[in-house]
Amino acid sequence: MDGMDNLKNLTCLVYDNGSNVCVAERLAKDFGKVYYYLVWAQNGFPERNTYQIGRNIPEIERIDFFWEYVDKKKPDGSPLIDLFVFTDVFTADIATHLKNTGRTVFSAFYGEQLELYRGKLKQLISALNLDVNPYQQIKGVDPLLEFLDDKTDQFVKLDMFRGTSETMHWINKDLSYYDFINLKSKLGPLSEEQVFLVEGRIKGVEPGIDTVCVGGKYPKWVSAGLEEKDSSYLAKMCEYAKLPKELTGITDALSETFAGFHYAGLFSTEVIITDKHKSYFIDSTNRIPEPPGSLQQLWWKNYSLIVLSAAQGKVLDPEFDDLYGVEIIIHSEKAEKSFQAVLFPEKYKDYIKLKNFTIINGMYYVIPTSVELQEIGAVVATGKTLEAAINKAKQICTEIQGDGLSFPVEKIDNGLKKIKELDKLGINFFV
Repeated sequence: MDGMDNLKNLTCLVYDNGSNVCVAERLAKDFGKVYYYLVWAQNGFPERNTYQIGRNIPEIERIDFFWEYVDKKKPDGSPLIDLFVFTDVFTADIATHLKNTGRTVFSAFYGEQLELYRGKLKQLISALNLDVNPYQQIKGVDPLLEFLDDKTDQFVKLDMFRGTSETMHWINKDLSYYDFINLKSKLGPLSEEQVFLVEGRIKGVEPGIDTVCVGGKYPKWVSAGLEEKDSSYLAKMCEYAKLPKELTGITDALSETFAGFHYAGLFSTEVIITDKHKSYFIDSTNRIPEPPGSLQQLWWKNYSLIVLSAAQGKVLDPEFDDLYGVEIIIHSEKAEKSFQAVLFPEKYKDYIKLKNFTIINGMYYVIPTSVELQEIGAVVATGKTLEAAINKAKQICTEIQGDGLSFPVEKIDNGLKKIKELDKLGINFFV
């Protein structure tokens, strides 16, 4: 199983939530067979929309029942599925069970807890003697509002329940109070039980490392970049050992923790570096990151082999032609409630990564779900220079058609400004 050719003899099953159908598509370029599954029959009242995600895509086979395929056998009596790929969190128990029964599994396993439990992450990085920014954990919406009353520019986060609320920004009482009253109404009696983590704004630049982690080990080459929230991502392939210690000091410190989790998946850091070279590890992504998960699928020529090798306990360096990569998020307000048709030239198929999609009569449709996201996918591109990658991504955006689609290409300028801020700090890994 040392080469790409051997993958054609293997069967892979991707366990997803709908956001990473493109991961199954990418793996299907190399594996002989790829099955795709997502949990669609929740609460005993299945929704037709969720059932449709991932169907009619030529390269993959959408299946209805996960455990049925776990138990299937090949003609020689060996298991049908050679590799299980878990793309998201809340799957650690299933992934661990499969691994404990001798199956080959790509997953963060219980390393997903670093993303799900923000307070525990703060405690961990403190125990590792890393920089910890000031924060408060507060139980209940009323005590939260009392704490925030005279404060400005605070960020309020929840453990686990992103469907209830993503990170909320408390600007000040005049502008934000009723947003939190609405959250209280949404939670009802649970508003007294919910625990919140509150952080003030940290002035600095926010780069991160995006890589595969195998038992606490990282490859020689990783991607590192700068995100403009929900808009764009600028990145470069870098030698890990040459990245600034403000970044690698965190990942090095976490190695033993990851080893304890038997981690075998993708991992991204969000780090704010101040002008005093304090490095605050703000958030951990322990799943297929977005961004730059879509970009990695294009950028890393041996993507499928990286995934398989990680599941087998081996670190494999990415192979790539271009040093620079760009991701531009595709937006659609329409997609929150309605099917969003997307049309693009076939030659750009590998550069356009959609979420929650299906194909009907040859047309791509992004399917509305209960989460009601406007971010429906991404345009990705690479280049010998950052400018070349940006220009290619912008050109592709101009050739995508769809009523209500938008591409925040202007936000790339903010990313370029952040690169200059890295210059001022003396840690510009883009050069």
